[in-house]
Amino acid sequence: MDTHAGKQSEKPNRSDRPERLEKLILHPVRMRIIQALVDGAQLTAKQLLERLDDVSQATLYRHIQVLEQAHLITVTEQIRKRGTLERIFMLPEHQSPLTLQALEKVSSEEHFALFMKFATHVMADFGEYVHQSSAQLMKDGVTYRQVPLWLSDAENEQLIRQMRELIERAAQNKPRADRRRRSVTTIIFPEAEADKASEEAGDDPS
Repeated sequence: MDTHAGKQSEKPNRSDRPERLEKLILHPVRMRIIQALVDGAQLTAKQLLERLDDVSQATLYRHIQVLEQAHLITVTEQIRKRGTLERIFMLPEHQSPLTLQALEKVSSEEHFALFMKFATHVMADFGEYVHQSSAQLMKDGVTYRQVPLWLSDAENEQLIRQMRELIERAAQNKPRADRRRRSVTTIIFPEAEADKASEEAGDDPS
């Protein structure tokens, strides 16, 4: 199954944050704001307005406020200019890469936030590629798809190991005239388990 990438104005509650965080990010204007801030970019509201020149100032400021309240963007610096305070925005950064031990302690909510940030970077990179005039998706070998597989834990580990070996081998390639840099993104996760209580109720012939 091919996959593709609402309007919430208040800060999400912790109880339903994952679902509402997704809705917050996937709003087209807010997504564009986030994409403008990927790769460590730091921009003022005025600079964001210049990049999103089809969005009104009032609309942009409203969406910036929503993202800031949801902690999806942060103010990295404030500069006073001509009597006004100009704020510089950026995406929140983690102080250091998460270790496997640290990942085990990360909550589901935090994992979802990390994933959405990861997905935002992927979408920004793809958007930069696909909007260039020279993009030829078929010729360039572009592909994105989701394939359901029935795998035991051992089979899943084997698949990951084989993929890793192929990628590590390709990573040894040096730049050459007939090569271009390509981005390979992997996301592997089991489907959500059905509610056993609901399943049992559904199987009850009475």
